[in-house]
Amino acid sequence: MEQSIELVAKNCGNELNSFQRCILSHRGDQDGGESACEAERQTLSKCAANAVPLVATVKSRCQSQIRAYDACLLAGRSDDDEQITQRCTPALKALWQCTEAVKREELIKSGGAPQGGESLQRPV
Repeated sequence: MEQSIELVAKNCGNELNSFQRCILSHRGDQDGGESACEAERQTLSKCAANAVPLVATVKSRCQSQIRAYDACLLAGRSDDDEQITQRCTPALKALWQCTEAVKREELIKSGGAPQGGESLQRPV
């Protein structure tokens, strides 16, 4: 997934920066900038889906994990980084596990094989 993130950053750098600046400038808003930054989020999302097709697949198949992580971040928007990390790490781990499973499945579909003897089963 790191490679996908790098491709998004490379191909959608302006969109990513715009979204990040918007979120940071609206951090104190009641919804953490979610409504104020919707246009920037949509623009970044479209760019990412075009730059890295795997992103669209992950967004579709890991939707519940993405929502759970987003909800955790939103609920902790007034907390410090340590509190957010403590509270949201389980949701982030679940999202990571889902994305890794999707990545492996897509690799197998394309005729590849997992690297380093990775298990084909979803991580625990």
